[in-house]
Amino acid sequence: MSSKADLQQHAKDFVANGLKINQMIVHATSGSTGQPVTILCSHREEHRRHRRGWCLDYYYGVRPGDRKARISMPSAVLINRLLLKILSAMRIHKQVIVDCRQSPEQVLQQLSAFSPTIISGLPGVINQVAQLALKNGCKHIRSRYITVGGEMLTPSMRRNIGVAFDAPVYDVYSSHEFSLIAWECVQSGLYHVCDDSVVLEVLSDGRPAREGECGEVVGTNLHSFAMPFIRFRLGDVVVKGPDLCPCGAPFSTLSAIQGRILDHFHLPDGRVIHPFSLDLGLTPWIRNFSLVQEREDLITAKVVASSERTTDKVDELKKSVQAVLGPEVEFVIEFVESIKPVSSGKFQPYRALVSNHLSQVSQP
Repeated sequence: MSSKADLQQHAKDFVANGLKINQMIVHATSGSTGQPVTILCSHREEHRRHRRGWCLDYYYGVRPGDRKARISMPSAVLINRLLLKILSAMRIHKQVIVDCRQSPEQVLQQLSAFSPTIISGLPGVINQVAQLALKNGCKHIRSRYITVGGEMLTPSMRRNIGVAFDAPVYDVYSSHEFSLIAWECVQSGLYHVCDDSVVLEVLSDGRPAREGECGEVVGTNLHSFAMPFIRFRLGDVVVKGPDLCPCGAPFSTLSAIQGRILDHFHLPDGRVIHPFSLDLGLTPWIRNFSLVQEREDLITAKVVASSERTTDKVDELKKSVQAVLGPEVEFVIEFVESIKPVSSGKFQPYRALVSNHLSQVSQP
């Protein structure tokens, strides 16, 4: 088996022989697991990934003329921007990207202006926006459905988002290494595993997990040819479901996904920022990191650095982070040899140890 640590340290060993790297599409992960990596894929693989996403939208009920707001990191890949224009030109549905690193107020303002019929993105961001909408009495954004992924969807998040936007919330499990892995069934609430594109193993203490048992995800991507991922450890923990979904669909299932939660940082000047705004996960010389808000005015980064680290590069990172945080917040970098996972076995790269200004909103 291999892992993200192996991919970081031996990236060339994952690349297929004879591959023309300059013709590949490069995806740099956001570092939401605390271990940022770079993934290569061909244009054919990228198209297949998008086709999976379109099929998923049709499963949940997309209609011609729908307006979809995707709350995520803006894509730098040209083909992705072209596909958005094609969808709009064909009037299949209009889609806009809303930068997830913005404040909840900015995201809510853009959603209000666009009036989406479909919303997708990181549940932590959408939850912050939902809480703000509920607090402000904003009721004019009404979506037909919402899909979320990239981090764990908690029951309170699901409740807040569903109430704020008056729509069902469906959880989607995916990764850069495997693209679509599983999606929530509209009938049973279980997760259908994408068995025709990924061989998903759920291992507990090295053996296959039983139904209802937690285990580590180990996957094999059946359609990754530029960088084959064979028995790759994602570092995620899931709960094994029945071999077949009660809805009758021919897929194996997961009953729960214990994904990561990305904390937001609440600053002294009243701003609420997404950890992605600090861009540690996209810094090439950082192998692993953990970002903790110790106090409202203190954020500490524990960093495992590569040999490419220099004083100038560290100073440049500090300046860029400090520019986002502002003068009222101290930013400290502590270099360490390794970062231990939390008690659940998961890496938790973003933690806010201060109380949130926006409390969880209960369903009436």
